[in-house]
Amino acid sequence: MVKGLRAIAKRLRPSLLVVSAGYDFILGDPVGDLGVEPGVATQLGRLMREIADTYCDGRALFCLEGGYDTDVLAGCVADTIVGYDDALAVDAADPESIPKMQRSCSNPWARDDRPVVFVLRLGLGGVFLAAAD
Repeated sequence: MVKGLRAIAKRLRPSLLVVSAGYDFILGDPVGDLGVEPGVATQLGRLMREIADTYCDGRALFCLEGGYDTDVLAGCVADTIVGYDDALAVDAADPESIPKMQRSCSNPWARDDRPVVFVLRLGLGGVFLAAAD
């Protein structure tokens, strides 16, 4: 997933990163629970920082939208912020904490221009990406 998201960001070269951060995919969530360990939130925060710094001049917006176990949700939000703020390498992520079907991501856009916004949606059902002008 990390390599796929990097590749898409490199292709799109967004000027703003918008993260629709839903944590209903995390293990223990009463609605989603896709078995993803909560520790992945730190790695996702690191990746979001890398993309924001590389392509968006550090501009990123996080919107909370999902996660229905308040204890797990609070921990994931805190871990995402910690990951975003620290300087550890994203490649240290444990890919086994992400279900196999969600580890791959391809670039569905064949664009030569740079989108204004790169939206990353984390949540139930996987990772979804969208670009807008």
